[in-house]
Amino acid sequence: MREIKFRAWDKVLYDTVKRSRMFEVYGLNISTNYVSAYKETGDEVVHDLRDCILMQFTGLKDKNGKEIYESDYIKTPAGFGLVIWDKCYWIQWEGGGRTTLWDTPEQKMEVIGNEFEN
Repeated sequence: MREIKFRAWDKVLYDTVKRSRMFEVYGLNISTNYVSAYKETGDEVVHDLRDCILMQFTGLKDKNGKEIYESDYIKTPAGFGLVIWDKCYWIQWEGGGRTTLWDTPEQKMEVIGNEFEN
């Protein structure tokens, strides 16, 4: 069975760094609209869900062992594509067209970024 986990892009400017960032989600509370993450210090940080874009783990890893999430850009022998969800996970190719993510062997995929940071 596939592990259910998320990461999130915080769209809001925060702290003194003044930039958005990606973080791993440790807790999700839909009824209160909050997402939890942890700082390197171990302190919990709470984000407003309305200020975040959630991305779910596909259950697959690339050839380097990196987890593949929605909104990741991947490179394969067939070209470059974006991982999207539309009733199942797809690779949306840069030139158009789609392939289901599972039609490409993991050892031939490489995560090269995501649509928010790269």
